[in-house]
Amino acid sequence: MSQKSAIHYYDDGDIILMVEDTSFCVHKKYLSLASRIFNDMCATCSQSYESQLPIINLSDDSATAFEELLSFLYPSKWVRITWDNVGQFLQFADKYEIVNVLAASEDFLEQHFVENPLKSLVLADSFRFKNVYKESSKLVFNKLPSLKNSEEFKQLSIVTGFSLLSRYIDYINGIGLLDPLELLEGFTHEFLCNRTAHENDMIRSFTNLIKNEIKVCPALSPSRTLKILMSCEITEGTKHCISNFEKLHLPGKLKSHFGEFEPMTNEKRKYGVGVFNFLFIELKDA
Repeated sequence: MSQKSAIHYYDDGDIILMVEDTSFCVHKKYLSLASRIFNDMCATCSQSYESQLPIINLSDDSATAFEELLSFLYPSKWVRITWDNVGQFLQFADKYEIVNVLAASEDFLEQHFVENPLKSLVLADSFRFKNVYKESSKLVFNKLPSLKNSEEFKQLSIVTGFSLLSRYIDYINGIGLLDPLELLEGFTHEFLCNRTAHENDMIRSFTNLIKNEIKVCPALSPSRTLKILMSCEITEGTKHCISNFEKLHLPGKLKSHFGEFEPMTNEKRKYGVGVFNFLFIELKDA
């Protein structure tokens, strides 16, 4: 036996939606404004024998979740998108082509992905949110050893899962192949710099750093590895020459070695520069 929705059963409603065992007497205008699919349903449905109003059965949906969706769509109601409902909202947005729900859900993930990066990556992977995908992948990649065997990780597409794992293997191999001479190769000293003293200092500093702090087990997170390498203390050489090496030459060498990296976009936007740099993957066009 069906029951009426306690929130969305309006006396002046002009269509009834049946979801599981719950009936929603709502207004065609709000459904039609929200979704082309709902608009087509409203235009083609016919009046039922049991009711003076047309009835549409949405048998595959959850009544509780659909009630929340209606509260989001109705101007007189209000419901927040949260971690508890964002996945269901995105499924509704995709199924019924509800543009404003899709946009609001993406905005929620943009604002909150740091709270649950793996779930954000799973949803961004499914619904093709490029920026959320890239930003959340930085945090997932940084903790990949502890996440790769989780049930949620298995919800990623084969392409995304493979991209993360293969890039992480490249990162581990990159640590093993780190060579101080490679990091120095191609650097041009300024005229006043004592090149020999500067290079000897750099070789000595990076050799100790790589041996004692980078090539450790278990492996450091990518952000920590990059932070240590880019903070290597060098004292010999002119101030300008050291600055050119640290700010221009070394980041380029590390990108050639490990692949592209960058700070979190929200950190860069807030502070002008990121505290940490992260490796990442990007969503490829379908």
